[in-house]
Formats: sequence, C-alpha cells, structure tokens
Amino acid sequence: MKRCCPRIVPKPLTAVLLAFVVVAGCGKGSPEKYLKIGQDHLNKGKTKEALKAYSQAIDADSKCKKAYIGRAICYADLGQDKKAIADYTKAIELDPSGDAYPYDQRSILYRRAKQNDKAEADKAKAEVIRDGRWEELGNEKNRRR
Repeated sequence: MKRCCPRIVPKPLTAVLLAFVVVAGCGKGSPEKYLKIGQDHLNKGKTKEALKAYSQAIDADSKCKKAYIGRAICYADLGQDKKAIADYTKAIELDPSGDAYPYDQRSILYRRAKQNDKAEADKAKAEVIRDGRWEELGNEKNRRR
C-alpha cells in the first residue's frame, strides 16, 4: 500500500491528499488551527488563502513539517516550483526518514526544472523509506514507528 502520491495532482485532489498531512498535528505552539484552515481553503480551491494559513502555521511553529508540506503543495499549485522545493526540503530536514511524500513531490519538481540527478536521488530515497530501509538514509533513529 502506497502512503503518498507519486506525482503532483490536479487541484481538486490536492486537498484530499493533504488530509493525511494534517491528521497528527505538530510540535510546540498551536499550528493546528492554521493547518485546518489551510486544508479547508484547499478543499474550496482557494490556494492563495491556503498558502497564507500554512505560513501562519509555520509562524506558530517553525518545526511543523505538515505546514511546510501544505505550503509546498500551494506553491506547486501556483507554479512557484522553487519555493515549493524549498518547503519540501525543509519538511525533509525536519524528519528525513519519516515520509516518502515530500521526496516524491520534490523529485517531480526537480525533474520539471531539468535537475534529473536530484530528481533520481529523491526518487531513490522515497523508495528506501517505502521499503523500510531507513538505515540507508543514515537516520534510523528518526524513522516512523
């Protein structure tokens, strides 16, 4: 069973995919309110409003991986691929072996930017996570349980 989407999806499905991102909440602070608002805006196709809400979630908790993923989805929907890559990168830095989704999405964005080596590296890392071989990422202690 795959836990993430292998490609960037059309806007109507983006909100559905983001639902899995919002479920668990984040660390300190109170970003949950803004995560919910962001998801609600995406459900209505209001990407710019969702972007603002995810930015507020990041302001509330700069270590909230879900907020960076949500904002990256918005940036990608708006065609701002460099910003989307930066936010997927931050989400990965916060939890390098936790989820294949940001690696998959960043891989697609790198491919669009003709950065094929980076795209292939991210695709391989996503497979490592899906296969449960966290030690290959050098960060086994941070893997999802």
